[in-house]
Amino acid sequence: MTSRHNERLQARRQALREQHKRELEEAKRRQAAQLASITTFDQRIAKLEDAKRDVAGAVAEAVAAFGGRRDAAAALGLTTAEVRDYLNTWNEQVERDTDREEEGGAGAAAGASTGEDTQAAGAAGNTAAPAGAPEGGNPAVPRQENPVGTAPETTTAHPSAAVPAQVPDPL
Repeated sequence: MTSRHNERLQARRQALREQHKRELEEAKRRQAAQLASITTFDQRIAKLEDAKRDVAGAVAEAVAAFGGRRDAAAALGLTTAEVRDYLNTWNEQVERDTDREEEGGAGAAAGASTGEDTQAAGAAGNTAAPAGAPEGGNPAVPRQENPVGTAPETTTAHPSAAVPAQVPDPL
């Protein structure tokens, strides 16, 4: 009975490893596809940050599924330092989203824009938000003028919003 249980457990862990590796590879493919379709430097920076958050979400899911950074790192073929960096990125994003929800009431997810309209306005030198497109997806935050050469701040709804808010760090 115990050996059967161990075999099932090992098979389940292997299936989870494969699933999370596929998800990580898919996130990396989406990242490459997003970057390939971008024309301006500011858009490229914003999309790169969005893609990094997407990958960080996939890594956070893997850490939650495997119960720790070491197991997730081994399953995904990453170092524990890389997993730590992705978790830091993910937790920072969760904190920003939480702060926005507390300030705006409606939250970033409820009023999120794609950010492309804001990026296009910033890339063209226009500091006013397009009609009906609140900056950062939060109507409670006033639009601020960006210094020359900096990308406008954008917010997009994250596809892995179902991931736990903060991933516990067992190390």
